[in-house]
Amino acid sequence: AGTSRTLGFWDMTLSDLAGPIVDSRTQFVSHLSRYAAEFFRRLSSGDQLLEFRYAVEAPNGLEHVPMREVLEACRAREIGAGQSLLGPHRDDLKITLGGEPVAGYGSRGQHRLIVLSLKFAQLQWLSDAAGELPILLLDDIFSELDSYHRGTVADRIPKDAQVFISAADIAG
Repeated sequence: AGTSRTLGFWDMTLSDLAGPIVDSRTQFVSHLSRYAAEFFRRLSSGDQLLEFRYAVEAPNGLEHVPMREVLEACRAREIGAGQSLLGPHRDDLKITLGGEPVAGYGSRGQHRLIVLSLKFAQLQWLSDAAGELPILLLDDIFSELDSYHRGTVADRIPKDAQVFISAADIAG
């Protein structure tokens, strides 16, 4: 009874706090997705749409059930696992390119352009939020890219930004 009461308290606390966290993350990922899609289009010169989606982890069939009820329904599973299996700490960022999951799909160059698109999207978001460009740190950004894409990426770096770039080879 003590364990059930204790877990009930934590389930209630988690369900009360999860909503605002999920809402903020969903809104943030939506902003990033719009920026990143535009940067990816410019960097790749392709027609595949890059999308980021905040994915809430929920058991099948319980996606639209209030979190408190889902936690109660999964309590025995969580006790068996010895850990919390649901909540914002278990959610994920899903990335698709042309509607297909990026994981296990596409070339290493495409993956690099996706990461750079996310970096440039973060830069844009931070710049909009702060009203000034943050310092941009880019580690080995040119690896996996051909000379055309290296030039395209270099052209997208804001000219008035303070930038630190590392490269594994002198050609980068």
